[in-house]
Amino acid sequence: MRPLLFTLICSFLFLALAVQKTPSEKKSIAIADVVNIEIFKAVRPPDTTAGWKRLTKEQIKLFADKWNTTSGNEPKNFSTSFRIAVYLKNKTIREFRTNGRFIKENKDWCLDFKDAAFFERLYTEATIKK
Repeated sequence: MRPLLFTLICSFLFLALAVQKTPSEKKSIAIADVVNIEIFKAVRPPDTTAGWKRLTKEQIKLFADKWNTTSGNEPKNFSTSFRIAVYLKNKTIREFRTNGRFIKENKDWCLDFKDAAFFERLYTEATIKK
């Protein structure tokens, strides 16, 4: 009985670890399904106040196109510089974290946008949420 229990426990642990180490499947963003996208700058000087900003229609298309065409999925840990919330027509919210160049939606698997200033430009050009 004990060898069977040991085998079951080892199998369960192996499967649990294997699931955590596999990349999450990237879901495309259909622009027609997006209500709006907001961006928040997480890193800023302590004496400034900042809040969520709303992207323009052009910025929404730019972000969605960049997300949809970027490939490669690799594990990476980083400090979050920006948070992005994508509000969809079906009332769901997709949340992203980025350090400026790399972006992730789930867990620690991220995509390389290959442009370290991309999110800074989005934030600077976005309108303040009212």
